[in-house]
Amino acid sequence: MKFSSMSEGDIVVELCRRIKEARIQQRLSRVDLAERAGLGIATIKRAELGESITLSSLLCILRGLNSLHQLEGVLFDADVSAFHVQISGEKNAHRCAFARKLRHSRRKPTAQPLR
Repeated sequence: MKFSSMSEGDIVVELCRRIKEARIQQRLSRVDLAERAGLGIATIKRAELGESITLSSLLCILRGLNSLHQLEGVLFDADVSAFHVQISGEKNAHRCAFARKLRHSRRKPTAQPLR
């Protein structure tokens, strides 16, 4: 499923469905998940119904489902991004140097004035 082609409302519905599905797959009741997450049962119910919850509550729910690690891929760590930029920058610099050498090698020699 591609979130990029979905509306915000559809994404919320899908995330709520996944939260409920994960809870059921783990054979947890709402009470069990609420205890594991350190939240009230009403918050779990709101999350599963797509009602407003805080980001902090979402994190607690994911932790209660042992799914918090799945957020690792959501946004790149700044150090990782800088590393990728550095690598691609080095590759591009290498390509540019190679292209300059290639252009110079293709130039026709020009006559040098005699001294």
